[in-house]
Amino acid sequence: MDLEEAADLGVQPTTSTHPAAPSAPTIASSPADPTSPTGPSSCKKSRKKKKAAETREAAQEGGDEAAGRVDAIEGLTQAGHRALALGSGQEAVGFFRKALLLSRDTVSPQLHRACAFNLGAAYVETGKPKKGLEFLLQSQPSEMESRDHLGSLYFSVGAAHEGLRDFPKALECFEKVAGHGGAAQAGGRAGTCVQMGCCYLGMREPARAARCFLDAAQAYAAAESPEAAAVALSRASGSMLQSRRFRAAEIAGVLARCRSFCETIPDPALRGNAAPRPFALRALGSGSHGRFSSLPPGKLYNDIGLGYSQLHIFSLAAESFELALGLCGAEPRRDRRREAALLQNLGAAHNARRSFGTALGWHRRAAALHGALGNRRAQGQCFGNLAYACSQLGNHGAAAESYLHALQAFRDSGDLQGQWQACEGLGAACFHLGDPQKAIRHYQEALILLSHCQDSPRAAHKRVVLKLTDAIQHRLRLSHFSYQGSWASTPALEEAQAIDQELFTEYKFSVDQLMELAGLSCATAIAKAYPPSSFTTSQPAVLVVCGPGNNGGDGLVCARHLKMFGYQPTVYYPKRPSKPLFEGLITQCKKMDIPFLPEFPAEAAFIDELYGLVVDAIFGFSFKGAVREPFGSILSTLERVTVPIASIDIPSGESWLRCQRKVPGQRGPSRSLVSGLVAGWDVEKGKADGLQPDMLISLTAPKKAAMHFTGRYHFLGGRFVPAALQEKYALNLPAYPGTDCVLQLT
Repeated sequence: MDLEEAADLGVQPTTSTHPAAPSAPTIASSPADPTSPTGPSSCKKSRKKKKAAETREAAQEGGDEAAGRVDAIEGLTQAGHRALALGSGQEAVGFFRKALLLSRDTVSPQLHRACAFNLGAAYVETGKPKKGLEFLLQSQPSEMESRDHLGSLYFSVGAAHEGLRDFPKALECFEKVAGHGGAAQAGGRAGTCVQMGCCYLGMREPARAARCFLDAAQAYAAAESPEAAAVALSRASGSMLQSRRFRAAEIAGVLARCRSFCETIPDPALRGNAAPRPFALRALGSGSHGRFSSLPPGKLYNDIGLGYSQLHIFSLAAESFELALGLCGAEPRRDRRREAALLQNLGAAHNARRSFGTALGWHRRAAALHGALGNRRAQGQCFGNLAYACSQLGNHGAAAESYLHALQAFRDSGDLQGQWQACEGLGAACFHLGDPQKAIRHYQEALILLSHCQDSPRAAHKRVVLKLTDAIQHRLRLSHFSYQGSWASTPALEEAQAIDQELFTEYKFSVDQLMELAGLSCATAIAKAYPPSSFTTSQPAVLVVCGPGNNGGDGLVCARHLKMFGYQPTVYYPKRPSKPLFEGLITQCKKMDIPFLPEFPAEAAFIDELYGLVVDAIFGFSFKGAVREPFGSILSTLERVTVPIASIDIPSGESWLRCQRKVPGQRGPSRSLVSGLVAGWDVEKGKADGLQPDMLISLTAPKKAAMHFTGRYHFLGGRFVPAALQEKYALNLPAYPGTDCVLQLT
């Protein structure tokens, strides 16, 4: 018979009640009564005295044995509690089992029930709720015993039912705890609220769980236990996010309170050294900001960061992740896997903030550490996040390289979803690098992989199909340019200047007349590509940056028409010519309440925050020579913006500034949507190593440099070239639709 079978020989209750506290059994001794009558015979008296002495001796021996057994039980019980306190659950179970076996032979059923309770609670603590419940059910008090401690039993039985995932029964027990005044012994009202919250989570009622955790936090705070209060608030915020019945402001308030408690906790393990809990991942290569790492439940700063991420408050999320990372790095024995996850989450948060330059370092560190640890799937996620940041900074070569690393990592780990996302990103990078054929191949591979993913979203399939269609159309257009001769005679620099000259001299167009037509065409094209409803800012705010020549005049006219179209343009015009034409254009804008900036924003982040589009009207195709300030600084700042840029006639260029004014700490090209900088765009050769703007509006006719344009939108504007002039220069311009003044080429 083993110990558990021996224990079962004890009291067999029928209901779940609380055991009385262990106490020493009462040992009754039975000495001879001095008042009893004596016998007449001395022999009989002698025999009776001897028998009485033997009886007293036997009783004394029995009492000593019982007392020794009780002392042993008490010692085993204390040892079991010490083992539990040290986290040695199995050792504690062994002590409590021995105590229960010894209690079987005592004359105190109350002591036996107390031992059964201890063993049952220990089994529940060590993850064996079914076995624990068997012993807990043996610990009921009799009707004559005190029932003051029923709360302890209800709490433990509830924990056992919770472990068995019988949440309704568990809740029933927890609700009885307070009713019997046993909350103090069961860990207090706060502990009961926490257990009830866990049950509601198990029943998929996160809203009720959140309220339980909030009640627990309030009770812990009243008891001056900031650690427990912070953990309860962390659990509450997670449940609130899961329920979707709470406003974002309420959840943010709970996270703020949790963070406030964190600042008062002296134990760094509670504040930041626990691993993050899982977060919903964003697709890579699909306009996402990145994905966050998934690890077992953690505590506090990590939870706070993930909570803020779900609320899209990425600035506070990044702060929380960075605090957790600092605490993790300060550990004597660093958890490298946790550190890698924090680096990954921190990089993803900066991606979401559109702080792509800052994010690069975190992505690289996370990818390197995951690689060293052999976490290929997580490393692939980091490479994907890095590739997305590079693409948003315009460094499509680096983006393509990172997407290739991500693709290989996802292949190694068998992650089909990661593979199609990496292929989609590769397609976009190749498209921006001017290689539509490679883009087509990668998009096709992405579609094949998507077909093998059972839960792939329809929107993703549709998005990739549209990108594939764009790549095919772009390849056909390039073939058309190269082999069909449609626009093979696009004007070189001298021809473009000659066409303008003939328009002025032979056809008697005035500068302001052509400028008006050009500016209207630009505003119309912008309205088609970027309608006001597409802006993420509260108003469709547009920054128009004007240069000192006719290109700047086109920008002023464009700003005026954009105002008429419902946009909110702002003009920066640093070098204003003193000619009446330009003074008139300035007056017209001011009369229409179009503001002029006195200074150009020093930081690209300010432009990203305030505007949804930048119009590059700085330099035209005829610009030559070195650039003077302030345009060098302006173009350097525009290199780093992340909002789209629309260039008028030809991008302002980049090559000269890249050689002469390298931005400190900057590596490689900065941004695919930037229009380029000083004189880098050759009117014939384009820009071999440079970037394309997101939009190009060719005026009169596409220049030869347009052959190298790989942005999303290419429009032809200025429907004013007479047919004879088109024929003379073999422009072969396409027909404009209807009465439109612009034509979308790509």
